[in-house]
Amino acid sequence: MTVAFEYLPFRSMVAYAHHEAWTHMFCRNVSAKQDLGSQTYREWFENYWTVFYHHRWIQHLYGERPFTEFKQGGFFGRIRLTGEGEVWAGKKKLCPSTVKFVEQMFLLLVKPWENLDFIRREQEIRASGRDYDEVRKVLVEFGINECRLDWEDLFVVEECQARDEYQWQMDKCSRMQSA
Repeated sequence: MTVAFEYLPFRSMVAYAHHEAWTHMFCRNVSAKQDLGSQTYREWFENYWTVFYHHRWIQHLYGERPFTEFKQGGFFGRIRLTGEGEVWAGKKKLCPSTVKFVEQMFLLLVKPWENLDFIRREQEIRASGRDYDEVRKVLVEFGINECRLDWEDLFVVEECQARDEYQWQMDKCSRMQSA
């Protein structure tokens, strides 16, 4: 996995996504030389949310960064790389090239794959010379269905903010950044 060094202190995906959506909104407003309103906040979620939370799930799986929204037990740090290039999920050894393939499809910027895409494209995957059983093994260990989060459950786009029940995470993040 390619590791991107991130210096933002977010432990909450809600706070992190809000920051990214506001940054997107700011850049679009500057570019347009006018306030484009909450539509640009919504635009970020419609265009980037899926790949954003997929990246966060991968970070969570590799133990790079825990996120409070991923409450499923046993997934933080589940995937381990060895110095010899081996990939392990618990006591199961995974094929490194298959792991890389699943990550690449899962992290596509345009239409990232979900479990159903891997199932629907079984013949295509087999035709490419990949061991489909190994792909399924990686999907199970990655727990992709476990990380499904719908941005509309987390944010009030018209108000450009997190829903009330997530507001405490935003407040906590603000205090961390000002310290």
